[in-house]
Amino acid sequence: MTEQVAAPSPFSLLKESIHDSAGEIVFGMSDGVVSIFGLVLGVAAGSQSGSAVFLAGATGAIAASVSMMAGLYLDLESESDEARVDAEKREAEIRNDPVSAVNKLMGILQGTGMSTKSLNAIREDMQADPEAIRRIETAISCEE
Repeated sequence: MTEQVAAPSPFSLLKESIHDSAGEIVFGMSDGVVSIFGLVLGVAAGSQSGSAVFLAGATGAIAASVSMMAGLYLDLESESDEARVDAEKREAEIRNDPVSAVNKLMGILQGTGMSTKSLNAIREDMQADPEAIRRIETAISCEE
């Protein structure tokens, strides 16, 4: 019987996302602080009211946050679309010319020092199951 792996919790996904994005978060925060400081300083110089300065700073911070969030979302969507298109192109290449796809992978694998016997067995498996080409390429790209 196979053991089912529980899906990660939303909290663990958020924690992992923050960890992976720490550099972008720090950059965004420092960029935001400078922008908001400039806005507040400009309003403070021309205003007699502390509440106007506070309101300008708060609305500027909210607008900057939404802008950064939208920009990051669009960037991630673009990367996702690009990866999907690249994968579809590669699938078409494998379907249209499996021999070249096998030869390309064999060239990569030959540089690993594998024996000729092992390489020949891998070549036979890939020729019998072209889907193996994609699985091997995926495994190789995950290691990079």
